[in-house]
Amino acid sequence: NFFTETLELRKRLFGSVSVEVAVVLHFLGVAYRDSREDDRSLDAFHESIDLWKRLLTLHDSADKMKSAKAKYASSLHELGLLRRQRGEFELALQAYNEALSI
Repeated sequence: NFFTETLELRKRLFGSVSVEVAVVLHFLGVAYRDSREDDRSLDAFHESIDLWKRLLTLHDSADKMKSAKAKYASSLHELGLLRRQRGEFELALQAYNEALSI
């Protein structure tokens, strides 16, 4: 699909540890969630979240850090929505609370 192809292209162009890859993983998670492919959505969100955490340790400018934190929180929020949709309310709350703490 479009997002999978875009993901592979961005990995080749920017490297696997990049903002560009994290953004595609985020939207891949949203697309899978909307298609009711929950397991694939979970994988994409977790990959995105792990990548955002890693990227936060690499950014040295305040502007880049602020932007990365906002996108990281957004991925956590989307993960919370998926968890809530699946009836996993405790896990949804954990994701929401983690997003709020950023």
